[in-house]
Amino acid sequence: MTGTIIENLSGRKLAILVSFLLLCQLTCFLIGLVAPMPANVQSILGTVCKDTTTVKNDTTKWFYNRGKGSCKNVNLGYTHHDLLETDIVFAFQMPLPRESKTLDYSRWQQNLIGVLQMDIKYHSQVEMPPRSTVTIDARLAYRNKGDPEDDWKLYTQSIEKRHLDCEIDIKSEEYLYNCSAIPLFELGSLFHDFYVLNVRLPVDTPTMNSHIRHIQDMWFKFLMLATLLCAALTVIDFMLGQVAEGRWKWDDNIELEYTSAFFTGVYGMWNIYIFALLVLYAPSHKRWPAVENASDTQNLSEEK
Repeated sequence: MTGTIIENLSGRKLAILVSFLLLCQLTCFLIGLVAPMPANVQSILGTVCKDTTTVKNDTTKWFYNRGKGSCKNVNLGYTHHDLLETDIVFAFQMPLPRESKTLDYSRWQQNLIGVLQMDIKYHSQVEMPPRSTVTIDARLAYRNKGDPEDDWKLYTQSIEKRHLDCEIDIKSEEYLYNCSAIPLFELGSLFHDFYVLNVRLPVDTPTMNSHIRHIQDMWFKFLMLATLLCAALTVIDFMLGQVAEGRWKWDDNIELEYTSAFFTGVYGMWNIYIFALLVLYAPSHKRWPAVENASDTQNLSEEK
């Protein structure tokens, strides 16, 4: 007669197996302590740089605000008679330093999602429509550790059109429009250490970006998602993911207090639980003599 593995295990072997599974569970939590955060958001204020070059489509010229060869910041709050629309470049250098330390991206971080937020000042002579189309010339460059600070290399470039929804409650010269965030790009992998994004608002035609006249600032919000070792999906992950979507709402400041250890621990627990069910309740190859057949054989021998 055959049974399941758990029925044929001795007490000592079962204790060893349970101890091994608990050790695996503890290892999952310890891995989470050294893993990066599951998600992190950085809000970067774009540096307004002036492009003095003759050729505006030169992909070897990059604008950034830190390091050797950084550009000079231009304040758009003042009137510049020598500044044209084609001379303005918004530079976003990432990641941001923290506590005077230069940070770099990790291979653990598998996604980088970027959105733009524009601060547009109200002007009575040029009012923004409720919905408009914005043409964006975006160029992304990279460099790695050990490279010179001005050695930026082209990663990708594209001219994109996005819808921009803006509204204002009080129409006054001192107020800004409340504009929606603009989704810009998503990187499926972070192979390099540092990135810089240059954003231009081209005016190649008389109607291109003509409705955007008084940009005060541009914020470009970056969400980084990290790869965790356990990939099982749970209801807790879904619930936290729904709450995390509030990070994209510009007016809401939602902070989630969870760590990678929690995720790896929960995912590891479910994987260990399924592993234990499959192993302990699998059919056993050990065979035991049937009690009924043995008793019948004994009775037949006594009758003879």
